Amino acid sequence: MSDHQYVIDATIETFPQILEHSFIAPVLVNFWADSCESCKTLTPLLTTLSDQYEGRFFLANVNVDEQQLLATQFAVKDLPSVKLLKDGQVLAELTDALSEADIRAFLDKYLPPAEDERLGQAQQLFDKGEEEPAMALLKQVTDEKPDTVSSYLMLAYAQVRNSDLNAAKETLETVPENLAKTPEVASLKGRLLFTESLIGAPRLDELQQRIIDNENDSEAHYFLASYAIVRGDYESGLETLLGLMSRDPEFRDQAARKTMITIFDILGEDPLATEYRRKMSSLLH
Repeated sequence: MSDHQYVIDATIETFPQILEHSFIAPVLVNFWADSCESCKTLTPLLTTLSDQYEGRFFLANVNVDEQQLLATQFAVKDLPSVKLLKDGQVLAELTDALSEADIRAFLDKYLPPAEDERLGQAQQLFDKGEEEPAMALLKQVTDEKPDTVSSYLMLAYAQVRNSDLNAAKETLETVPENLAKTPEVASLKGRLLFTESLIGAPRLDELQQRIIDNENDSEAHYFLASYAIVRGDYESGLETLLGLMSRDPEFRDQAARKTMITIFDILGEDPLATEYRRKMSSLLH
């Protein structure tokens, strides 16, 4: 964990947590290396901005020399490379060493309005493993500022991590009506459905081995899709379900097709939903 409140040192092991952060506040992923001269100026500048923006975004620094797999997953070819994550997806990116004014203009274009600074304090407590004071702080924010949607999301994610799905549902049910249909809340509600479906499911590594042993193991493919959705990787989940629908359309009373429709509802107007609606339609007709 960085000494700066809103900065995270990103590794392949910590990246699932970083993806979770992106459902609460945007995450600026900064790919850097010691050999990159521009990075030596850009990284301190981004760190300073993360302090000044007070939790409107998190900064995740990726040392590409040590984390080559992450760099490959994000198709990083040149440095510096900075990508803005929102809801688990790349929303925009910077590929040049820009001035502070350019970076501020970029951030102000994509970042939501400032919210309560206690959200950043709560996230820092979570990152230190201090769950109880973090959750108490978030409950304080929801009581005092019920229109702060990120406080509900952060609290519900913490409850999911603690396997308290009922508490997470209750938290989301208390979201004011004017915020309940926001994409962030709808997405988390949908992911809770898939989390519940994985209770008692085989472990991820077991499922992967089952598919190695039998490529046509429909149940294994279905559970793999559910795991992908829970971690926010909707594209992988939809692609797996589309493949299952092609190979075994009647599996569990057309579970693949029905689950894809559920994901479309979660994604709303997201272009990914449009793309896979088209693919599903082509397969059906």
